[in-house]
Amino acid sequence: MPNEKLRKSIKNLRDEIDRIDSSNVAAKEKMNQLLGELEDRLDHPEQSEDSQKLMDKLEGMIAEYEVKHPRLAEAMEEILVTLSNMGI
Repeated sequence: MPNEKLRKSIKNLRDEIDRIDSSNVAAKEKMNQLLGELEDRLDHPEQSEDSQKLMDKLEGMIAEYEVKHPRLAEAMEEILVTLSNMGI
């Protein structure tokens, strides 16, 4: 069940990324890289050694985007909470 919630949250984040102004290529690339890491973590839960690094990165990106892109930050916060509830 938590994996389903995480997949849904990742989809929501992907939708929010698609809404970012297309001229902001750097932000989209950064967010897509994060999505790749999240999906990789979901597909390979046994690789837990980088979990804290991923959580720290996610927290930093939330802080970076919460003013200019609050919906994007909200989607990332949802993922952060889900991962935390999963014990990651």
